[in-house]
Amino acid sequence: MSVLLLIRSIVMNQRSFVTRLGAVALALVFMLSISSCGNSGSSPNNPTTGSNDYGGNTFPKTGTTYTYDLYQTDSVGTKVVGTDTTIVASVVGAGMTYLGESNVFAVQDGGTTNHFTFTHAGDLKMSPDTAGITAMLNGIANASIAKWFTFLTGTKLAGDFHAFDTSISFPFTFNGLPIQVGVDISIANGYMKEEAVQVGSESLQCSKIHIKYTVDIHAVIVNSTIIIDNTYWFSPKIGYFAKEVSTNTGLDILGMPPSGSVQTLTSYHLN
Repeated sequence: MSVLLLIRSIVMNQRSFVTRLGAVALALVFMLSISSCGNSGSSPNNPTTGSNDYGGNTFPKTGTTYTYDLYQTDSVGTKVVGTDTTIVASVVGAGMTYLGESNVFAVQDGGTTNHFTFTHAGDLKMSPDTAGITAMLNGIANASIAKWFTFLTGTKLAGDFHAFDTSISFPFTFNGLPIQVGVDISIANGYMKEEAVQVGSESLQCSKIHIKYTVDIHAVIVNSTIIIDNTYWFSPKIGYFAKEVSTNTGLDILGMPPSGSVQTLTSYHLN
């Protein structure tokens, strides 16, 4: 997903204390967000493709592919010329057991492998690839950060619900100097509406979901607020996302200009 790609892009350019601190904070908010919603609902035991018992969602089979056009946007949401790229997400496993859930399918996307399943109510559950985050945090995190995050695609609870609010403190080392960092985190998650996404000549009906991360960082003379707004369009027919829009503000304080991204499905193949 784009949040993980954003974190990695920051870490690859660790030129200053502020930038490194920003990378850690972004990783922490991502970890806490995926653990905040818990394991709501239960996973299907014997799913059927398009079964109404699970919100009519399709359980993708191994070999299914989704092709996207991805481009970056500037601080006002305008497309940045020359940033177009093609991403192919592939289902590399299905019918698996993972983190206590059965009938899980794995999707390899942008160098990461994320795991998914559905609840009986039709909500999509996702466990993001945490290997990259764990490596970036240099021991602050460990394998226990692997959790399930629930997209309200089936229960369709409207509005932004504050699913998580907390304040944390952790040690951070910069140029050999120990520094105590404080981070205040607030996460809102909710269903917006049903909306179609055009994919070639086909109009895919989707559930539009909004997730907002607000992170306040304070350490020594560094005080900044990061806001990450992600909107997802999930299609029950293809069992995956048809579109994702990410907008970010406050990152200029961390040494990067505010930017975002738009990822839109251009074609797919269901096995």
